[in-house]
Amino acid sequence: MLVGLLVGLPLGVTGVKAQIGGMTGQFTTQLPWTQIGVLILVILMAALLAAAVPVRNATHIQPAQGLTS
Repeated sequence: MLVGLLVGLPLGVTGVKAQIGGMTGQFTTQLPWTQIGVLILVILMAALLAAAVPVRNATHIQPAQGLTS
């Protein structure tokens, strides 16, 4: 996720600059850092919640039983 954010933001800004910057002659970038931070937190929480159920199920079986099925 972090790699996608680090690669995607500059590429997106460059793409928009290439499209709009040629028409206006000027282009300024102001990224909504608060929204990006909140989005990262929501994604991390969703990932933790999605991983919680399989981890909980895995801790309730015996190792030998898990290897046979």
